[in-house]
Amino acid sequence: QFSINRNRIMNFLNKIIFFIFFYLFTAIISILSIPLVFFPRKKIRYSLMIWSSFVNSLLYFLFKIDYKIYGKINTNQVIFAIQHQSIWETIVLAHFLPSPLSIVMKQELISLPIIGFLFKKFGAIPLNRGKQIQSIRTLLSDSQKAVKKGDSILIYPQGTRVKPGENKPYLPGVFALYNHLKLPVVPIALNSGKFWYNFNVKGPGIIKVSILNQVPIGLKKQEFMTNLKNLIENESKKLLK
Repeated sequence: QFSINRNRIMNFLNKIIFFIFFYLFTAIISILSIPLVFFPRKKIRYSLMIWSSFVNSLLYFLFKIDYKIYGKINTNQVIFAIQHQSIWETIVLAHFLPSPLSIVMKQELISLPIIGFLFKKFGAIPLNRGKQIQSIRTLLSDSQKAVKKGDSILIYPQGTRVKPGENKPYLPGVFALYNHLKLPVVPIALNSGKFWYNFNVKGPGIIKVSILNQVPIGLKKQEFMTNLKNLIENESKKLLK
């Protein structure tokens, strides 16, 4: 009983330490990165690399959480459709994907002071979920410009973080991009939420990421959406075991 209570107390203290250092470091790296906006866009990746390394080190030091990526990361121009369970994939996985990369993210994040400005400089594409039709038009326009510059696109097809095992719909934005840009989609499944979901962090364990086979160009909407969801969700169930 004493051992169980001690472990719970240690885990609680580690969570407090983790989030203090995580948010403090995020603020510091954001402020220090401001001068990079005057340099070519690729320089911002240095900040992402440092941020990613720090987060991984903190997770391992406090919780013995490591990571492993399975499959070949495509270096051609594609749309990455990533399952979203945790902050981890927005920082660490985004760093491992080939650049240049434009990330579709909520307008609220791009509106944040300093860090939102850096997101925009890095190539973030805003998505206003409150104005769906207008937002899709803007999404397609901004994504087309990014693709013409040579970027791949990253999108979270469910639009928000989803707790592992929960069933939430895949939104039409991912098909709109696929249909408009005429690029193959690379589905990516993971189990990051098993170890870090919102303010709950627990270990030890391994965050596993599976880079799946491309969904080819030219599928109709229903076939594409069903194919994408099945690929990601079936693989995710395996990773959660």
